[in-house]
Amino acid sequence: MKNRLVIASLVLTMSSFSWPAMAAPRGDLAHATADLSSATQAKVSAAVDGFMRAVMKPERSANDLGWDCLAAAALADLGIKEAGSRLADIADEMLRDAVRSTRTGRPIGWSSASSDRSCVSGESIAGSKPACEGPTTVYAFQSGLGIACMARAGELMQRSDLLAAGREVMLYWSKLRLERVPCKECIYFATSDSVADANRYIRNMNIFVAFGAAQLGKATHDDTLIKIALDSVRSDIWERDNGNRGYLGKLDPQWTSHAGEAERIENHSASVALLLAEIARLSDVLEVKQQALSVWRDWATCDNKRCQTTGCKYWAGDPSRCQSSATSAHCAFRSRDSFAKFQCEKFLELVPSLNAYGILAVLQPSLR
Repeated sequence: MKNRLVIASLVLTMSSFSWPAMAAPRGDLAHATADLSSATQAKVSAAVDGFMRAVMKPERSANDLGWDCLAAAALADLGIKEAGSRLADIADEMLRDAVRSTRTGRPIGWSSASSDRSCVSGESIAGSKPACEGPTTVYAFQSGLGIACMARAGELMQRSDLLAAGREVMLYWSKLRLERVPCKECIYFATSDSVADANRYIRNMNIFVAFGAAQLGKATHDDTLIKIALDSVRSDIWERDNGNRGYLGKLDPQWTSHAGEAERIENHSASVALLLAEIARLSDVLEVKQQALSVWRDWATCDNKRCQTTGCKYWAGDPSRCQSSATSAHCAFRSRDSFAKFQCEKFLELVPSLNAYGILAVLQPSLR
């Protein structure tokens, strides 16, 4: 039975969700890509082989490790045996890299490493991006991925230590909800635990933590975490319903000073759509599925001046000129939209290979 999220009011009880035991692995990579052309299937297979053989580089950023972890989990979920050891290595590295409380020694999240071009530790970033205050500051983007990694790996490998770490980080982030929210029963997570970000409303950051909560809720059979994820998504639905397709939330102090912010459709929208699709898969809530598809369409069909005149780092929705990580988001929606299928095939035809993000996007429609 489909659970429905009503914007005005949502009440979830412990009986709202059924939690099946982990099923035997179904299918394999060929099954997951059977809807693609033979040439693109071969390219996906080669990318997976390369991903599985790659030597883990030291000091990889939490961004990279997070996507690697989720891609490895997706492959393990499909029954690819070699993915299990790969997943274990990545999850262990992710756990080692967690920022820990100076008081308790428990993990509280993940920082932005110097390799993350979007946010360099110790360097303040102007404009609408969050501030960076050093390696002990934890960020929503990286922490959401980290929680999801702990949840996915902990569930698939039956590792209680990983699940416990995910719970600790989520407990810390439960205290980082912004006081003002745009709608009833909404949640907006802070961008980081820095005081400089105490009143920043950044849509994709909120959804990354929601994604972590949903993955942890599914892994631990905790309906409360699923509700937290849905209440966070409720904020994103409110933003779009009120004409905002941009990067900042309407409550952000920089909202009014950025001309055209409501139509600032960047590649962040591709990741938001991908994560919303995952939250929808985990919760089976119709409105979340609709939001995921709507956010993807906003990004995929963007024809405003910024999208059409800026480089692929800003908007990469056109695979004929861009084959970046974000472009692969089309593949996550190919079973639901014919245009997504067309764009996915075009992307896979032109891209030299897939990274972890791309592998996850291709496999997303086949995940349990």
